Amino acid sequence: MPLTLIVHLYSRKPGLSALRVYEQKVLPILSDHQGRIVTAFSPSPDMSTGDELPDEIHIVTFPSQHQFETYKSDPRHAALAQERQQVIARTEIIASGQYHSYE
Repeated sequence: MPLTLIVHLYSRKPGLSALRVYEQKVLPILSDHQGRIVTAFSPSPDMSTGDELPDEIHIVTFPSQHQFETYKSDPRHAALAQERQQVIARTEIIASGQYHSYE
């Protein structure tokens, strides 16, 4: 069953530029596990509810929960953990494999 993730990323200093350098290192690993970033965007502060906004939001898909788990446990991903700690302060993930159509 396909898995969709909504990922909220809160960057550390120096901000989005360092986050994007890290992401470029992670993308080949993600792809090797058939993960795909469907879209990535920064939220608009002028449309905020007043809560702290993430610096970037990703919508990511994997063909299955298993492939997501193998991505997370990939040694190449683990090797980037220290760099991740340096550029990402907090991550929130909302995951689901349940889909509804409103058509």
